[in-house]
Amino acid sequence: MSIACRLDDKIGELVIAGGSDKTLSLYKVSGDNLQKLWTVDTVAAPRSVDLFKGRFLLGLKNGALIDIPVSSDGSGRQTMVMNSHGDGEVWGLEVVTLPDGSIKLMTSADDNRILCYDVK
Repeated sequence: MSIACRLDDKIGELVIAGGSDKTLSLYKVSGDNLQKLWTVDTVAAPRSVDLFKGRFLLGLKNGALIDIPVSSDGSGRQTMVMNSHGDGEVWGLEVVTLPDGSIKLMTSADDNRILCYDVK
């Protein structure tokens, strides 16, 4: 249901995949192959995923935003960032670092709005 490719300083090139089965899976790029590192259960299906400063950010089908610390085994505690964007699904999630150094978190959802948050 969602996928992102990112570079982590400690683990390397990653593929982050959210499944309709309410799971988040992490794969490491190893040559021409993907090596599955772990799969964890989430409270709802991840509809959007991103990686920011050592944390996975997930927009879930139930409208919630959660974060999970990056680890090689998926053992980090899932933290609720926001209970609901609207009454339904979060469709888009992106972390943006602007030229002035400010960091913004942008979301889109079925409420037909794009919201931008100042991370700090």
